[in-house]
Amino acid sequence: MHRFAERLACALELVLGYVFLIITLAVVVLVVLRYFFHTTIVGGQEFTIFCFIFTSAVGAAVLLYRGEHIAVPLLVERLPPDDRRWMRRMN
Repeated sequence: MHRFAERLACALELVLGYVFLIITLAVVVLVVLRYFFHTTIVGGQEFTIFCFIFTSAVGAAVLLYRGEHIAVPLLVERLPPDDRRWMRRMN
């Protein structure tokens, strides 16, 4: 079962990478269409938002399986070592 879960997590990470690539391309196309051709793709922005929500949910599931979490370590990096250890334990 653990082997299956690990393969699934790797496959989902690959899918997430491709979805991020699709989001990037969609945003570039939408910007070019908007500012150079004064038009847009109907539903294009909603598509990118939906894809971003999808990547957030699936990414959170993969991180949960791996025992990790989304973190911004800016504050923790600036703390003294003792406070940093305490903060990591609290996390």
